[in-house]
This record gives sequence, C-alpha cells and structure tokens, in this order.
Amino acid sequence: MKNILKVMFSIAVFLFSAGLFAQEPEAITGTNTQQYDDIQLVAVYPNPATERLLIEFTADEWGEDLLLRVKNSAGKTILKRNLVTAFGGNMVILQVGQLPLGEYVVQLDEGRKARSVRWQKM
Repeated sequence: MKNILKVMFSIAVFLFSAGLFAQEPEAITGTNTQQYDDIQLVAVYPNPATERLLIEFTADEWGEDLLLRVKNSAGKTILKRNLVTAFGGNMVILQVGQLPLGEYVVQLDEGRKARSVRWQKM
C-alpha cells in the first residue's frame, strides 16, 4: 500500500512540475462528471507529510470560489489559497516543507459550509 501511495505521489509531483497542476486558482482540474453535493473533501495525503501535501475534493459546480486554509494546532491560519472549482474531482498541491513539525488542519471554506481534515507535518 505504501508503494502505491509513493507512485501516486510521484505521478502527481511529475504533473505538477510539468505545469499541469499549479498552486493558485488554476491548480484545480475536473476529472469526473458525477453529481456531488456541494464540496466534499475526499483525501489529504501523504499523512504525515514532509514536502508536499495533496488535497483532493469534489465540487458540484464549475467556478465556485473556495478559500483553502491551513491552520496550526493553536487554530491560527498560517497559509491561505483562493481556489476556483471545476465540476467533479479537483486536486491542489501545497508545498509544506517550510512549515514547522506538528499537527495541522486543512479547511475548505465555501462560504456557507466548511470542510476540514487533520494532518501531520514530519
């Protein structure tokens, strides 16, 4: 299972470095045509993370504005990104190598609802 995650992470890093994923609003790509209910946070990996954190979520609309926040264990927002959704599957790659070791929360805020997942920086 660890090897599969490493391969998936390596592919995502390759796509990112090739310019197919960016870190700003252009970072999100739609990959599915299924119906979704608002925003659903699907996965945050690898967990624990060292250099990069991949965030996958689904959206039921094209062009919806989201605010992605990373909060430390004290609840202080230490990183923010404005995102624009694609319908279906979306992915964001965050560089987290500069963050201190510890526990964090990734939060996707669409205004009326927020989704969050805990993760660890090692």
